[in-house]
Amino acid sequence: MSKEEFIALIGQDVVVDYNFCGELQQWSMKNFSIKDGVIRHNRLSLIMDVFIKGAHNPHKGEATHG
Repeated sequence: MSKEEFIALIGQDVVVDYNFCGELQQWSMKNFSIKDGVIRHNRLSLIMDVFIKGAHNPHKGEATHG
């Protein structure tokens, strides 16, 4: 996913899929924010460029992580 696509989803009631060590996780976009061009997760310290690159398939669903 591109950074622009990810930013457009921030705060929406959707999840994105993320593969972590062979486990498919769904992350809620409600838990991300952007301020002064900096993207953050509300509880976790993530390397956002790596996370965004691996995020895909935005859809309605239940979050399993984040």
